[in-house]
Amino acid sequence: MRRSITPTLLAAIVSSIVGYQSSANATIWHNYKNESKCMGVGAGNMTPGTGLYLWDCDGYSDQTWNFSSFVNGGDFSQMWTSGASAPTGLPSDTSSRCAALGNAGSTSDNQQLCIWNCSAATLDQGWYKVLIGPDAAGHSCYYIMNEKAWNNGWGIRKVIAVKNGNMSNGAQIVLKTYDSSALDQLWCEY
Repeated sequence: MRRSITPTLLAAIVSSIVGYQSSANATIWHNYKNESKCMGVGAGNMTPGTGLYLWDCDGYSDQTWNFSSFVNGGDFSQMWTSGASAPTGLPSDTSSRCAALGNAGSTSDNQQLCIWNCSAATLDQGWYKVLIGPDAAGHSCYYIMNEKAWNNGWGIRKVIAVKNGNMSNGAQIVLKTYDSSALDQLWCEY
């Protein structure tokens, strides 16, 4: 019996070879303070534990993010990079990469974010987008809150920010206590 490659299988093969996988709802997060700067994985390196950094927006897969609901439900979602596979929800998933808290999931202010194997069992990979409003061009802008910090702090909003509000290439992407006057804590969907 002759087998043929379906278009879906071919797309999956090409995605794995090229190292780019995206969904129809993929987002490039531009920082509101300077919308020419984006959140991405350090040097595009998909090794677990690699830090997240601010860089000129280039549209590469390490700057392209997707949200997937946790398998067990809830309001928070996993935020995974298109530079790796989509999360499967399985405990043995070692091919996907989600935004996570570094340093064993520390919720301290200025804790650098990193990528890690996506796991539906860890709250430090849970993120919730809170709409603030549009930027001047009409893009929706949010602060992105962490689930583990929310649960550990009895409702304290800790969000994705740029360390010290520094808009230079290579600035660390960190977790910070929400401050409505800190523009570096707002991220716009492109």
